[in-house]
Amino acid sequence: MAIAASPELDAGQPRDNALPKGKRVDLIECVAESLHAVKAYDLPAVCERLGLSEGNGSEAHASKRAYVRSRLQGLNNHRLLQIAREVEQDYSNFSLSEFLRLLDEADRGSEVTELTRRSILKTINGIDLFGDLPLVEQLSRLWPLREMPGLAFDEPNLEESIYQHCVRNDDWSNAELLEVVGVLTCSRRQFFQLIEAVVSPNARRGEEQTSLVDALNKIMKADGYHLVPSGAISGHTTFSVACVAGGVTGSPKNLIFASIGPKPEIVIQDAINNDIKIVRNEEHCLIYDRPIESGGLTKEQVVAWWRDHEGITDDIEARRSLYQRLTASLASDGERNIFNVYYRTFKELGDKVPALIPQVYLHYDPYTLAQLGGAGRLPRQRMDFLLLFSATGRVVVEVDGSQHFSEDGKPSLARYADMVAADRDLRLAGYEVYRFGSNELTGHGANERIEMFFRRLLKKYGIF
Repeated sequence: MAIAASPELDAGQPRDNALPKGKRVDLIECVAESLHAVKAYDLPAVCERLGLSEGNGSEAHASKRAYVRSRLQGLNNHRLLQIAREVEQDYSNFSLSEFLRLLDEADRGSEVTELTRRSILKTINGIDLFGDLPLVEQLSRLWPLREMPGLAFDEPNLEESIYQHCVRNDDWSNAELLEVVGVLTCSRRQFFQLIEAVVSPNARRGEEQTSLVDALNKIMKADGYHLVPSGAISGHTTFSVACVAGGVTGSPKNLIFASIGPKPEIVIQDAINNDIKIVRNEEHCLIYDRPIESGGLTKEQVVAWWRDHEGITDDIEARRSLYQRLTASLASDGERNIFNVYYRTFKELGDKVPALIPQVYLHYDPYTLAQLGGAGRLPRQRMDFLLLFSATGRVVVEVDGSQHFSEDGKPSLARYADMVAADRDLRLAGYEVYRFGSNELTGHGANERIEMFFRRLLKKYGIF
């Protein structure tokens, strides 16, 4: 399985082309607004310290914003971003901080889509956002309401607008209120801070808190995030938003699986888009070539793909033949037991259950190594099982026989070292890796052990 991932933008070393089209002017305005807090007679020295061209006090007194703008206009994007980050460190300004957070988040981690945000607004629409705590006071901890424009001529700022519509008249719903403060377009960090405040034990506890956390996790998991326990206040659990399984950057492509013969030989057709082609042994493996959506890959999607792939019109026949093809790729009784127990256990979930994909070629090294930019080969190429809970939440399940830690029937530290090194690489890339010893998967208690593991795993990802 090859993964097409966008390179991360180092927050300390922005690229010249890192500014989206049309955003340069906005960034200049944010920096000018931040430096407006500096007294006019100090502004020339501040600009000079930032490496900007010198000026005089009278020019700064005429218009501080114009003074700063004129010195930023000629900078390239790289230098403009450097200065913006320096200004943010020294002069607190919500608009500038949000601009930079949004810029950084565009290159890091999974997006929290507008669809997800609206679904969350719908979920929290009928509750007291912060319990018995004062609404305006709590929102002001998250947004600078007094610095944000009001919505009517007699409302000088957004704080006054919220008092008018949520305290005095109570004619705004939670969804309307939060749209006004900007939750549909704000940074992930800002959005997550709101969610964490809403589920804080300061706002709600006990069953009310637990139920809300569960409901929000079911929504957020599609984008690769969930609320996890992070501490306690007077014995009550606090929660923070975290990436599911650490999160994997990039969207899955080229899912090659269920090999029943020699490993496929692969070349890169397009190094930019990470498009690949199997040039030998393609007949021994399957290739899921459809887009994998943000919600992961389900049994329903795999069955539909197989039906079209094989030209089968009868649904029962499609399921039967797919089962036979997948089980033919399993190499041991332990693997067969994992596969069968999983699908038997979660038959109750129907076709919406995440697909358990066997014998997946993950991080497969194409033969054209020159196109890998000098990257070395990964020691492991095939995974026993893979589950895609979301575009970023990926779980690998491995069955360890004696070949994983021995050679010619003797214990081998070298074999073991290769295995744990490959695990580290996967975990650092954001995958979860779970291992079973082959003797755990057969005999007395094996089925119960497998079932309990998968029930706990699916619960962790909000399936139950």
